[in-house]
Amino acid sequence: MATITYLFVLSLMILFFHRGLKLWGFYIIGHVLLIGIIIGLMWFLRDAKSKTVVFWRDWYPALLFLPMFEEMNYLVTIIFPYWANQLVINLDLALFGVYPTVWLEKIATPWLTEVMEFFYASYFLLIPIAGFPLYFRKKKRQFHNFLFNVALAYYIAYIAFLFFPAEGPWVTMTHLQTAPLEGKFFFRFVEFVLGFGAIRGGCFPSAHVAAAFAILWSAHRYERKVFYVLVVLVSGMTLSTVYCRYHHAVDAIAGAFIGSICCFIGMRIHRRWERKWGSDFFMRAQA
Repeated sequence: MATITYLFVLSLMILFFHRGLKLWGFYIIGHVLLIGIIIGLMWFLRDAKSKTVVFWRDWYPALLFLPMFEEMNYLVTIIFPYWANQLVINLDLALFGVYPTVWLEKIATPWLTEVMEFFYASYFLLIPIAGFPLYFRKKKRQFHNFLFNVALAYYIAYIAFLFFPAEGPWVTMTHLQTAPLEGKFFFRFVEFVLGFGAIRGGCFPSAHVAAAFAILWSAHRYERKVFYVLVVLVSGMTLSTVYCRYHHAVDAIAGAFIGSICCFIGMRIHRRWERKWGSDFFMRAQA
């Protein structure tokens, strides 16, 4: 439901704001086709018995977050054809009195960089860490609510990119850094992954942090034991986005705020719709 709504809203925005976007009609056609595929698959697979089919039917939204993030690389300036880089940089300076990514260079060491890159890499495991216990312990209602919260955080962050196009310090602050970061396994792993998945305009707010905080607070509500593990991972991951120069500090702060608010809103939606339509509403809507 969140995915279909997002695709519809994004298509409308492309329809009205497509200046400079080549082949803009194909984006809309692609979104409409994807909406049709999702609705069709959910309808035809609603009574599926195969555990494998049911698993992918339930988990498919998590597979779309990355390609939709990558799509923003081409859409981020369709509304405002400029970069708000200096505003983000000035906000960092106003809040902290220094440029955080530059200041952190003072304490940078290869071992600390490796630790920070480990925390950053842990981001890729946050959804399984929180989602698998719910899913495989047959807490399907809580699982679908959790996935809705995470999707809401991602999609709100993606839409925010269009209204505040900004690039990360790995682009805008390199002239102030005096030395590159150095590390080993996790440093190289993250650099390899980002070589395929980084975009220049998805800076403010941090979608990674937004999703991480939606995951964190969902776990607090639905799977408390996992929550305590996630406190460590999400805290470290949030700090790593700044230390590793992927985000300005205000990007992470904004992401944490959006993720927390989206989780709060998502839970209110769950309660209201479940009172009206039944406790398994999100399961039926997903299936």
